[in-house]
Amino acid sequence: MAGPSAIITQIQQQIGATGVFTGECDQIIDQYGDQIIEYLKNGTTPEEACTALGLCPDNGCSACEAIMYYVEIMVQDNATDQEILKAVEEVCQYIPNPNGESTVDCAQIPNLPPVTVTLSGKAFTLQPKDYILQLTTLGQTVCVSGFISIDVPPPYGPLWILGDVFLGPYYTVFDYGNKQIGFATAKP
Repeated sequence: MAGPSAIITQIQQQIGATGVFTGECDQIIDQYGDQIIEYLKNGTTPEEACTALGLCPDNGCSACEAIMYYVEIMVQDNATDQEILKAVEEVCQYIPNPNGESTVDCAQIPNLPPVTVTLSGKAFTLQPKDYILQLTTLGQTVCVSGFISIDVPPPYGPLWILGDVFLGPYYTVFDYGNKQIGFATAKP
């Protein structure tokens, strides 16, 4: 389900979603923070360090290079290892996410709140099973938020794209001739 950034950001916060890039960044720091600092202290370039850690060219490369930029500056400023790790953890929270993609902790799905969408004064409630997509690859399951930002300027926006997050739990009838749409709870 896509909608204006300001509202989607609020929804993501309510469901405890973390940006994909932020999550990758945090994971890299947790697993490789000390090694990254050592590589850069020894004069290894950020690209060489990311490659040596096995984070390039696979999916962690862009997050690794973003981290390296900040670590390299702090190493040059003679910051302590603890100062560097703390600062980079904070930086991870501010790195923009490509396409606004976000994940949630799969173990938290039973505790997530319902999200209610109101259309023409009628409330349609989405349960976590509706808006969290569980993707499993090579034995690893990642839980992805079904909400994503899209900012369309006037006169065409702001707008919402209901998508499969909404259209899955609600049966939808498109009456093009009468320019109306009808919704009903879908049967399992």
